[in-house]
Amino acid sequence: MVPISRFMSRDPVMVNDRALVGKMARELIEHRVRHILVVGYDGKAVGLVADASVFRHGKFTRAADWEPLESTDNQPRADDLMGPASLVVPESQGVRPVLEQLLDGQVDAAVVIDGSGKPVGIFTEHDAVALASEVLTDGPTATDWGSRPVISVQADAIAGDALDAMADAGVRHVVVLDGTEVESVLSWRDLVERNATTYATLPIRQIEPVGAVETAHSTDSLRSVADRMRRQRIGCMPVLDPSGQLVSVVTRKDLIAALLDRRAS
Repeated sequence: MVPISRFMSRDPVMVNDRALVGKMARELIEHRVRHILVVGYDGKAVGLVADASVFRHGKFTRAADWEPLESTDNQPRADDLMGPASLVVPESQGVRPVLEQLLDGQVDAAVVIDGSGKPVGIFTEHDAVALASEVLTDGPTATDWGSRPVISVQADAIAGDALDAMADAGVRHVVVLDGTEVESVLSWRDLVERNATTYATLPIRQIEPVGAVETAHSTDSLRSVADRMRRQRIGCMPVLDPSGQLVSVVTRKDLIAALLDRRAS
């Protein structure tokens, strides 16, 4: 049984319950995380704040200044935005029960505590990717586990189209296509960090991440795909057939499903 402490993210981002939303937004951006752990005066976890709760209360301007939607005197604090830390586990906890809850959507993070009850780490889907890159066998391929149909939008679409596609499918990423060719992968964070939730008519090509998109071949091992996702800190990877056509996309949840399938790990 793999202990969760081996793959958890150590030194999670933590704030006290009076931290303002602007501070939390900057922490999310700086550390490239989706969750902030809220701790009490005793140093123990009292809740979790997710990025979606933070970014609905403001935006970053082009000058990288946080612009709250509420007045300065009425900015929400961590204790206004946090949800319960509903899954708290000891360092010795085996990882499988946590993966099961991540996969079925019961939780999206587990807080890991030491013997005194204080948090020492957090385990999220990103940490599951790191686990997959080490323990999956070389047999399963990207085609075997990739999700279909692929949620996509055309490159000439607007931000609102991408947000609608994500909301309808319950995902945080869409593949951007130029005709049938993969142009990029757009995440929910790409959109909110560029004010697209406010400016829904913003063209997607003004939001797309800069640089070549990471893709996998259909015959690539799932383990190698997980390793690339881990190194690039990306949430999904489009899978192309030998002719270069998009056939599926490997997501973090696909990797979790493979980890829970004893034939793959």
